Amino acid sequence: MIPEVLADAFDVGPEATKFFVSFLNRVQRYHVDNINGAKTEETRCRRVEKSVQLFLTAKPR
Repeated sequence: MIPEVLADAFDVGPEATKFFVSFLNRVQRYHVDNINGAKTEETRCRRVEKSVQLFLTAKPR
């Protein structure tokens, strides 16, 4: 399940969504677990931003 903050970020960058969907499940889970593991909202937002930037530059990690 994609975290809501990541899904909202995908609304801004549809290219990132296409790239994320093309990942293997383990790579998708890496990003989702990384975001869900954040203890503060600030950290969560920073991790989402970093992930989306990686996806826009076509890098899985």
